Amino acid sequence: MIHHRRFIILCSLTVLVTTLIVSCQQDTTIRAEKAIRDSIRWEDSAYHMVQKMDHYYGNNLTDSMELFAPQAMEFCQNHEKWRYYYKIWANCAMDMVWRGLFMEAVNEAKEMQEDALSRDNADGQMYAYQVLGIAYSYQKNMDEAAQCFKRALTQCERVSYPGSKFALFSYYSNALSEMKDFATLDSVLREWKVAVDAYPVDTADANADVYANWHYKYTLALSNYMIDTKKYDGLEEVLDSADYYEEIDGNYPSSLCHLATCRYKYAMDRGDYKEALQQSERIIEISKDFEMSNYILALRYRSKALEALGNHKEALVSLKRHQELNDSILVAENREQLNILNKRFEVNELKMQAERDQLKAEGRQMMLVFLLTLVSLVGLIFFVIYRHRSSVKLEKEHKKLVETYEQLEVANAKAEESSRMKSNFIQQISHEIRTPLNILSGFAQIITMPDVELENAEKKEINKGILENTDRITGLVNKMIELSDANSQTVIERNETVEVAQIAAEAIESSDISTAKHLVFEQHMPTEVGSIVLTTNHKAAARALSLILDNARKFTAPAEAEIQSQGEFFVGSLKHASLSIKTDETLVYFTVEDTGIGIPPSEAEHIFEEFVQLDDYYDGTGIGLTVARSMTRKLGGDLTLDTSYKGGARFVMTLPR
Repeated sequence: MIHHRRFIILCSLTVLVTTLIVSCQQDTTIRAEKAIRDSIRWEDSAYHMVQKMDHYYGNNLTDSMELFAPQAMEFCQNHEKWRYYYKIWANCAMDMVWRGLFMEAVNEAKEMQEDALSRDNADGQMYAYQVLGIAYSYQKNMDEAAQCFKRALTQCERVSYPGSKFALFSYYSNALSEMKDFATLDSVLREWKVAVDAYPVDTADANADVYANWHYKYTLALSNYMIDTKKYDGLEEVLDSADYYEEIDGNYPSSLCHLATCRYKYAMDRGDYKEALQQSERIIEISKDFEMSNYILALRYRSKALEALGNHKEALVSLKRHQELNDSILVAENREQLNILNKRFEVNELKMQAERDQLKAEGRQMMLVFLLTLVSLVGLIFFVIYRHRSSVKLEKEHKKLVETYEQLEVANAKAEESSRMKSNFIQQISHEIRTPLNILSGFAQIITMPDVELENAEKKEINKGILENTDRITGLVNKMIELSDANSQTVIERNETVEVAQIAAEAIESSDISTAKHLVFEQHMPTEVGSIVLTTNHKAAARALSLILDNARKFTAPAEAEIQSQGEFFVGSLKHASLSIKTDETLVYFTVEDTGIGIPPSEAEHIFEEFVQLDDYYDGTGIGLTVARSMTRKLGGDLTLDTSYKGGARFVMTLPR
């Protein structure tokens, strides 16, 4: 009987333990499944938040972004969805770039990079370096931009989505192309080719359009590289491949415009101006309704093609339309910048007013407490005690009121200063000097970066850049004044006597051509010619010759090799420029000859027109030769291009004896 009871108890315990184990396992399984469901739900929620942010970002809904971004980032942070967290942050920073707030965008990206570095998060570091690179690109600081894109690419090795890597390849290639660093660009394109070939395009594949877009970006970059380096073998096949991939991708207007631009450049390079005209008109047709930037650029392309075909009238019409639209865009951008600044100032003023109201409310509240305390006192004994305590309290409250009043004065002064700064900025802004000011801003950023240590050589280089761009602004104003005089009917008095040698010496000194390190300058002037005395305008004659010499200095390419072992350039690798002077019975001939990039005979007269630059990669305003010819003709002479010279460019300026 006892054994029977023990057996029953043992069986009961076994059943109970088994039930508890099964229950615990089921509970653990349920909790694990719930955690997985929650994780999937949070992932979906974060993804939809990013989609919403992309919608705001793509449609320039800045106000909606600023309201939605904080709560979306907080959600992603709470649930550790870091990829989406940094993607939303990057959208906010990029919105600052598109609005021209480059300093704010750079600071935001640096803060993002530090945050991502502290978490060892590759997505965040990649996005941060990408934003920095784009911001520096818009400021024309291509060296810094290229370095940032390169660092972003190194982070892509730890990023799961390959599309990010291909987008960075595109940005990096554009920066290297702008820098003319074709050796590095060639290496990057080879690496890009290997990466993109891992995703072949199969039209039956659901991801065919995505893969086609990646291949399209690569073939477009390769096409631009081949055009820039004049490597035309196989270019047609590359362009046809780009057309094929873009058709699968969806034939987006912006992509079609980029392809047509490549074909336009290729046609212009090989002299097929009719094909170039067709491609420019194709860009106009594609972009006229929604791609204003490409549309404006296409008008300029069309003007160049028409000019090359000899249709000067239509070319002028197209160029004028290009200039009108370009000016309207600049005005709109300036207006947008002013609206942003006005909004900032209004927000600051509202904050100041809120602080003043809060301080006043606190003052009233303290006074009310003080009065209630007085009323609540009862009795003479308590009154004496209260009087002693209240005097101490009153002194403290008085100090607080004084401090509050001082804070109000400071806040009011800040508000007045903000208003004054807004008025001054609106009065001083001018889009005519934006480019040099952006360069100066870039140098200022470098100088003020806390983690950057500059060597003396770098400081000198930055100082040189600042001086050059300051002189550039001054020179632009002076040249525009000279251009205005050139277009007017102003008569230049010719009542001064001056020797030919003196005109030449002053022009050489003014142009700095004799001190240029990238060329060897020579002067050929017989003594009897130099002593000839001209009756002319001394200042105008020297200025006209100086502009021609400055043109030779600017468009003479620097030597490819520099031997600095002894602190000097290798003379054998330098370009040459010379000034030769001769005379006949009626005229004195000033011939400026160089071994620079040269000028096609078809452009012999075009280059003397206002704002004409045959090569956009050289600095300048395109008005120097215009002013020089105008001055020379008003002095009774002329300025022409000698098209028979093939070794560079040869200009001949004549003045009457």
